[in-house]
Amino acid sequence: MERKLAWLVATWLFAAVGMIASSLVFGQPIGMFAAVPMMATAWVLGLRASVVAAVASLPFSFLCGALGGLAPLAVLAIDPFFIPGHVLAGAVTILLGYSSTLRQRLQAETKMRVESERARVEAEMQAQLGRADRLATVGTLAAGVAHEVNNPLTFVLGNLELTRDELADQGEAPPSAAAWAQLRASMDESLREALEGAEHIRDVVGELKLFVRDQDDTFEAVKLEEVLDTSLKLCRHELGHDIELVRHVELVPRVRGNPGKLAQIFINLLVNAAQAMAEGKGRIELRLVRDGDAVVASVSDDGAGMSEAVRAKIFEPFFTTKPIGIGTGLGLPVCASIVRHHGGSLSVDSVEGVGTTFRLRLPVWTGAQESSGMVSLGVGARLKILVVDDDAGVRQTLARLLDSHHECTTVTNAGAAMAHLERSAVDLVVCDLMMPRCTGMELHDRLQAERPELLERLWFMTGGATTERARAFVEAHQGRVLAKPLTRSSLLPALREAAARACLETSSELAS
Repeated sequence: MERKLAWLVATWLFAAVGMIASSLVFGQPIGMFAAVPMMATAWVLGLRASVVAAVASLPFSFLCGALGGLAPLAVLAIDPFFIPGHVLAGAVTILLGYSSTLRQRLQAETKMRVESERARVEAEMQAQLGRADRLATVGTLAAGVAHEVNNPLTFVLGNLELTRDELADQGEAPPSAAAWAQLRASMDESLREALEGAEHIRDVVGELKLFVRDQDDTFEAVKLEEVLDTSLKLCRHELGHDIELVRHVELVPRVRGNPGKLAQIFINLLVNAAQAMAEGKGRIELRLVRDGDAVVASVSDDGAGMSEAVRAKIFEPFFTTKPIGIGTGLGLPVCASIVRHHGGSLSVDSVEGVGTTFRLRLPVWTGAQESSGMVSLGVGARLKILVVDDDAGVRQTLARLLDSHHECTTVTNAGAAMAHLERSAVDLVVCDLMMPRCTGMELHDRLQAERPELLERLWFMTGGATTERARAFVEAHQGRVLAKPLTRSSLLPALREAAARACLETSSELAS
C-alpha cells in the first residue's frame, strides 16, 4: 500500500511540475490550476476524469499527461486505465486544436477570396464605366470628326481631279518646255496638297482609334501638349466658332501616363466647359505648366459655374445637371478614376455665375528620355518581299512603294502565300491580319507548324483588330504589327530587320 502511494505521489508531482513549467512558458496559469487537481482526480475516476481534464486544460493537459506517462510502467498496477485514458485525452485535444486551426484558416481564406472578388468586380465596373463614357463621348464628337475628315477630303479629291484633267488636256503631243514646266509645277502643288489632306485624315482616324479602343494599363513617357492638341482636334467642332480658345503652354517635361486615357480626360473637360457656356459663347483658357516634380494642366471657362452643393457631387457616378440625353453623369467620375490610377490629382474651383477651373496634376516621367535624332531611311539591301492582302488597292500601292528599291510579289490570301513560300525564298513577308477565309493569324499558325524558320520574317499590317482573338494576337506580337495606312517610313522597321538578317546570312555563306 505504501509503495503504491509512493508511486502515486511521484507520478502526480511529475505531472504537476510539467504542467507548471508549461504554464509558465506559454502563459496559461488558469490551465495550470485547472489541470493539476484534475490530474490527481484522474487516478481515481479513470478514463472519464482524464478526458474532462484534457478538455479543461486544452493542449497543456496532453503535455502533462505525456510527462506523467514517463513514470515507470508500474503505474498500471495502480490504475489500468491511466495510459488508455491519457492517450484518448491527447487525441481529443489534438483534434480540438486541429479543428480550431482549420476553422481559422478557412475563415482567413474565405475573407481573402471575398476581398479578391470584390476588387475584381470593382475593376470590371470601372472598366465598363470607362468604356461607356468613351462611347458616349464619341457620339458627341461624331459630327466634329466627320467635319475633320470631310474638309481635307474635299481638297484631296479636288486636287486629284485637277491633276487628272490637266494631264488629259495635254493630248498625245508632247508639250513645250515652258508648258511642261508650268504643268509640272501645278501638278506638284496639287499632289502636295492632296498628300497633306490624306495625312490629316490619317491622323484624325489614328487619334480617334487611340481614344476609342479598349486601353490597357501600361504607362509611357507622354508629351502632354501633344495629347492636348489631339483632344482639341477631336472636339474642336463641339467647341463651336463663338468660343474663344486661349492657350498658355510652357515647355514642360513628359509625364508618366497612358495617352488614350489622358485624352479622354481632356475631351471631357473641354466639352463640359463648352456646354457650360450660355448660348455657346464665351472663353476657354488652357494652361500647361511645371510645378516641382509634376506637370499641371488646367481648363478654365467663364460659364455658369457651380454651386457648392453641385460641386460636392460632380465626381459621383451618374450625377449630372444636364438635360436627359445630353449628359450621362459618367464623365467626371471616370476622369477622377483615371487620374488616381496615374498617381495624380484632379481638383476643381468654381463660383456660380463666374466660371469653373479644373486642374489636372500628373507626376513627371522619371525614366529614360527618347532620342530625338534623325534616323536614316536606307536599309542597304535589295530585298525579296511578299505582300499578302485581299484588298487589290493595298497590294498595288505597296508594290509601287517597294518596287523602286526591292523585289515585291503580291498574293491575295494565306494559301497563295504558303504556295509561294514553298517555291521561292523571301526576306520579308508583310501580311494583312484580318482577311476573309484565312487570316494572317492562321498563316502564322501554319508557318509555326510547317515552316517555323520563316516566322522571324513575318510581319503583319492591320487597319484594326476587330475580334477578341485578333486583339489578343496584336497584344502578343506588338513589335511586329504595322498600323494602316502604310507609308515607306512606317515600313522601315520591317525593312531594316530584314536587311540586317539578309546581310548576316550573306556573310555566313561567304565565310563557309
